[in-house]
Amino acid sequence: MSLFSSNGQPLLNPYELLGVNRPCTDDECNKAFKKLMLKLHPDKQPAGQTEEEAAAISLQFHNVMDAKSFLVEGEHLAA
Repeated sequence: MSLFSSNGQPLLNPYELLGVNRPCTDDECNKAFKKLMLKLHPDKQPAGQTEEEAAAISLQFHNVMDAKSFLVEGEHLAA
């Protein structure tokens, strides 16, 4: 599942995915993003995970990357 619909609108709240309040600065978004990336990165996951757990974390990892991209890029902020 992608974070964005076919018309480019987010399906999930990017602020909630990053754990930041609305509105937030780019620095706040980047700090929250880095914290989540350290937690969710595939190399940081325990070796004994099931495939379902690994898939759920991978989806969350990619959604967080998309949320950061959505909030930091200026073209999306205008929308």
